[in-house]
Amino acid sequence: MIKTSVLYGAGDVAFLIFWQGAALFLLYFYTDIIGLPPLLAGGLILLGLIWDGVTDPVFAALADRKMAQGFGYLKMISLVAPFIGISYVLLFTSIDGPLWLKAVWALLTHLLFRTAFGLASMPYNALPTRLSLQSSQRDALTAARVVGAGLGGLSVAIATPLIVNRFGDGAAAYTLAAAVFGLLATGALLLTGRGLTDPGIAPLCRQADGPIHLALQGLVRSVKANRPFQQLLGVMVTAMLGFGAFTASLVYFVNASPMMTDFIPLALAAPTLATILAAPVWPLMARLRSKRDALVTGALVAAIALTSLMAANSAWMVLAGLIVAGAGLAAIPVMLWSMMADTVDHGHSLTGERIEARAFGLMTLVQKIASGLAVIIVASGFTLFQAAASQAEDPAIISRLFISLFPAACLALTAWIASGYTLDDAAHAAAVENLQK
Repeated sequence: MIKTSVLYGAGDVAFLIFWQGAALFLLYFYTDIIGLPPLLAGGLILLGLIWDGVTDPVFAALADRKMAQGFGYLKMISLVAPFIGISYVLLFTSIDGPLWLKAVWALLTHLLFRTAFGLASMPYNALPTRLSLQSSQRDALTAARVVGAGLGGLSVAIATPLIVNRFGDGAAAYTLAAAVFGLLATGALLLTGRGLTDPGIAPLCRQADGPIHLALQGLVRSVKANRPFQQLLGVMVTAMLGFGAFTASLVYFVNASPMMTDFIPLALAAPTLATILAAPVWPLMARLRSKRDALVTGALVAAIALTSLMAANSAWMVLAGLIVAGAGLAAIPVMLWSMMADTVDHGHSLTGERIEARAFGLMTLVQKIASGLAVIIVASGFTLFQAAASQAEDPAIISRLFISLFPAACLALTAWIASGYTLDDAAHAAAVENLQK
């Protein structure tokens, strides 16, 4: 199981290089490097989310269908991996010309990146349902995934500013950084796709091979019958609104705060490093208590830590808040993705229909929409309150709000929603036993 966990975690090294690189730097690249107005830049990201809304369910249904036809998730990942790397590089490029032409190029490269990302991430997210049916082993898989995600996010957060500063802080420097990480991430994703093997758990993993529109109808039926899955959708919305606003604001905050001038790479890396170190801890708490309690506790710890950033008056106070917040935030993906795999079994037991990639596809679609809405909120906030921020004693006051009070409120709501989750280990074991009869 250790080898399987490591190889599975390598996949999220790649995905978080792509995801975190775009989340941390793309809005800044659009506005401050190539000169797009904030609302236009946010609107381009929103169009990308609309594209995800159209394509992600189709890609997820396609993944389930290909699995039924014998073309497994791992083959899909290996096939698409190089195209994600290329599209990530194009994402951080621009062309000479008027504003509208730059905006069109940004939109096209953004849609290309999201298409490639979706085609590979749909089968990857569903892999835990294939790799194990034991709830505790899924905890280990998702913990390895979060550690991998942390390593990917940490590397891109630290090294991108260093590369950019070394090569001129312009569009070409961002393109170079994207090329470096695009190559590394592609290699990591190929390691997952070609290194893992599908154990072929039967009969639980049988799926119907039918038209995609019927597969999407099956997803709707399953979601309606699956209350725990519905609760996790709510957890994802609130958690990603908070995390997305925090992530999008962090670069602005550290660049606008004089006290953070000498600590920018460390501040960008601190939350992710804390997440890496804390990720293995939350499955231990889940075994002692429950997955629900671990998720609730982590969300509350992060909310309290982020609230403290509002009053932080030194770099060390900011760094301490970021570290504690990162440790708390680790609980959310570790527990949520493991709980997601459990709800797939629960839904199968209830309806007799197994929804794998489609369920994870819906969850990741919600994840992307919520994080994108957070970026829109941040962009709108900076536009509406830019004058007030320029006149304030603290020039980082607006970004301080978006890395502190707003995400803290979202995470408190996350904890409240998660507190009602009822599918514990015993209920999941009963569902699996029922399926094996």
